[in-house]
Amino acid sequence: MIELVILLGIISIIDTATQKIPVVVLIFMAGVGIVCAVTDGKALSSVAIAVIPGIVLFAAAFMTKQQIGYGDAVVIILMGLFVTADVICSALIMGLSIAGVISVLMIAFKKSDLKKQIAFTPFLLLGYGLTGVFL
Repeated sequence: MIELVILLGIISIIDTATQKIPVVVLIFMAGVGIVCAVTDGKALSSVAIAVIPGIVLFAAAFMTKQQIGYGDAVVIILMGLFVTADVICSALIMGLSIAGVISVLMIAFKKSDLKKQIAFTPFLLLGYGLTGVFL
């Protein structure tokens, strides 16, 4: 969905620059997502299943004291309004894998240390793009 790509792109730019995802952007994403879900005729049960990966990530953010940010988890929850759970899981796994490789390279080349946090939404966007290619 082009709407999701645009929203993830905007969020990625903001997240990279500020390490935060503004609530107003998440509210806008929710509004666009609801409109898209209704116009696409998505069943409520489909949306309920699609938000599960984000809810699990939100719980992980809580348990790890935000090693994974709440904003990232909310973005993944809201992705459930646009796409199915399998697409979200694929994008999440690809994004986490790419972020992990980049983090290891940054540490290896002394561009970062273990405590440095990186924006996850650019990797989520990349994972979503790759999911579109491979699924």
